[in-house]
Amino acid sequence: MARIKMSLFTASLLVATCFFGISPIAGLRPVYGNGDGNTETNRKKLLDTGECTHCDLQGVDLSGIILEGVDLSDARLQDADLSGANLENADLEDADLSDANLDNANLGHANLKGANLTQAKLSGTNLTGANLKEANLSSVDMQTTKLLGVNLREAILEASDLSDVDLGGVDLREADLRDADLSGIKLSGANLEDAHLGGANLRQADLSGANLEDAILTNAVLSRANLSGADLEEANLGHADLSHANLTDANLSYTNLRWASLRRASMKGSDLRGANVKGAYFEGAKGLTREEKADLKKRGAKFD
Repeated sequence: MARIKMSLFTASLLVATCFFGISPIAGLRPVYGNGDGNTETNRKKLLDTGECTHCDLQGVDLSGIILEGVDLSDARLQDADLSGANLENADLEDADLSDANLDNANLGHANLKGANLTQAKLSGTNLTGANLKEANLSSVDMQTTKLLGVNLREAILEASDLSDVDLGGVDLREADLRDADLSGIKLSGANLEDAHLGGANLRQADLSGANLEDAILTNAVLSRANLSGADLEEANLGHADLSHANLTDANLSYTNLRWASLRRASMKGSDLRGANVKGAYFEGAKGLTREEKADLKKRGAKFD
């Protein structure tokens, strides 16, 4: 009989759980599913408990809601509406926010390490102090996004629009910025060591004092950019456009400048020791001494 009673008890638990969504053992507390496709149940769990890791929240409406400090790590939030929501200090590590609406949301100091934000809407979004290391921000318009003090190390920003954004002093080491629009961007003192900026538009960008050691800038447009005091040692600038750029006191030692254009660039005090200048155009370049010009010509540079 004990065995029969146990079976009936187990059955009663299953009935209560399956049909009423409650657990008698848990003191009539709701039972929630993680990643089970039940987005409304998971939404309620998030609002009730402040955590919903690995949850399926695709397309849910969380606009304008205070979600400060919530744990949404590994959550699926594709196409979710988080516009105007307060997610300050939230944990969104490895969350999928692709195509999500984050316009005017507050993500200050949030953890977004490894998060997928491909084509997300970030108009007016506050990401001050957020951790975006290894995050995917491909094809995102961040012209009006607040990015002061963010960590973008190893982040993927391919084809994103960061024109006129202030990223001064930001960590962008090993970041992927290929074909990104960085025109007019402020990167003064930023760390871009080993970053990939091939084909990026950096026209009139401020890169003064920036660290670009070993960075890839092949075919990048840097016309009228400010690179004064920048460290470009061993960077690859093959076929890059540096016309009218300010390279005063820049470190260009062992840099690849093969077939790059430095027409009318300001070169006073720049270090070109060991640089590959074969086919590079220095027509009208300013600040070079007669001896420096003669040495560059011997190494294959062109001045007319």
